[in-house]
Amino acid sequence: MVEPPGTAPGSDPLITSAFMSIVRANPNRGNIGAGQLARKGAQSIHSVHSGRRCDVQRVTFVYNPCHESIAQENDMTKRIGIDDTQLAEALLSAIEDHILPLTRKGVAAGNKIFGAAVLRKSDGSVVLAETNNETENPIWHGETHLIKRYHEKRAGGSDELPPPGELIFLTTHEPCTMCLSAITWAGFDNFFDFFTHEDSRDSFAIPHDLKILKEVFTLDPGGYQRRNDYWNARSVADVISSADEDRQAELIARAEAIRAEYDRLSAAYQDSKAGSSIPLR
Repeated sequence: MVEPPGTAPGSDPLITSAFMSIVRANPNRGNIGAGQLARKGAQSIHSVHSGRRCDVQRVTFVYNPCHESIAQENDMTKRIGIDDTQLAEALLSAIEDHILPLTRKGVAAGNKIFGAAVLRKSDGSVVLAETNNETENPIWHGETHLIKRYHEKRAGGSDELPPPGELIFLTTHEPCTMCLSAITWAGFDNFFDFFTHEDSRDSFAIPHDLKILKEVFTLDPGGYQRRNDYWNARSVADVISSADEDRQAELIARAEAIRAEYDRLSAAYQDSKAGSSIPLR
């Protein structure tokens, strides 16, 4: 939520008004994430408070409670055996405990900050996690590297890996067009993303996802269908916004800590990428 000093999340009608203005200004955007809405929220709150200053440093993780609520009624969500509070906990834990440790090592080796994991739909437990490995192969993005490792393990006879239809696909950043296709061809019927394409461009200085979307497919941000015949996508922000109210403050705090860690990792990657052989740095 937007949280000005001394105000409990969601309790200020002016903040609610500012938030809803952001939602109305983005009617076609199916995935608005933490960074984008926090920035937009800061701008809008200054305008609606009519001179009452809101400390931008306290404008934190902002969620749209309705932009993807229809996703809660689709088949993909119905097949997930845990509620949104449990799902939010599982997704954040997967990033904190499984993806981030791999990404720290990956960034130290010169790779980008993107990672992914697959979790069981039945209970949210992590099956496998991976991180970007473009220093080995430029198409080993977090998602494609995960899919590669997943099928290598299945081909090796591992009986611990359920089929794609029984899994939740989690990606730290909204997938690029290659990874959207990979998720599709690999047979996953869903994905959940933490950061948006705009976050990748604006917060992490990696504009290629949006540039390829525009240059190759002539699509503006959010121009692809996040609900289609192959899969349904949902943001982690939306899941948190649908969690039990008494848990949201804790979940939001964890999400903010995750974002801060990615800010640090991004700075490390940006500092080292000049000497990288990755084609699109």
